[in-house]
Amino acid sequence: QAGAAAPIVQGATVTLKDFKAEIITEFTGIYLVVLFSAFVVAYPATFKARLTGILLGLPFLNAVNIIRLAGVIAIGAWRPGLFEYAHVYLAQVMMVMLVCVTCLAWSRWAAAARTGDTPFGFLARFVAVASILFILWLPIHRDYVALLDCLVMYLFSLIDFMLFIPSRPEIYHHTLSLVVF
Repeated sequence: QAGAAAPIVQGATVTLKDFKAEIITEFTGIYLVVLFSAFVVAYPATFKARLTGILLGLPFLNAVNIIRLAGVIAIGAWRPGLFEYAHVYLAQVMMVMLVCVTCLAWSRWAAAARTGDTPFGFLARFVAVASILFILWLPIHRDYVALLDCLVMYLFSLIDFMLFIPSRPEIYHHTLSLVVF
């Protein structure tokens, strides 16, 4: 349509108007896929139910992640000051919630053929344990990220490559995945 800006993709960089975003591994759906797959494999269900869950859930989560990326980049192009907030706080929380809802929907479907623990009971335990672990994790997450950064810089120094990784004073939201796993 007239006046609409078309995105430009060069390698891992997407440009929309004057706004540029680099798509890195953490922006892909890999964490969502691993989390959902771990849930499906760990949940007591038949092989057929697990296979169906993975074959339907993974494409769904990846499609929604692509929509999330497009939306966050559009927000960055429209209001650059809102990009970080939309990306870190809004989109990340929504994606974790989507994984939980997808897990719940699949588990309800898978549990229809069996008796025993309800999907709600399992999901409630999952959310409770992950929340407690995340609260305990918050005080040490910066040290964990700094330690990993030092390790990566050291490993690069072994091949005579001086790598500099700037410190991250804010909460590095991807450590939530570690706690949930």
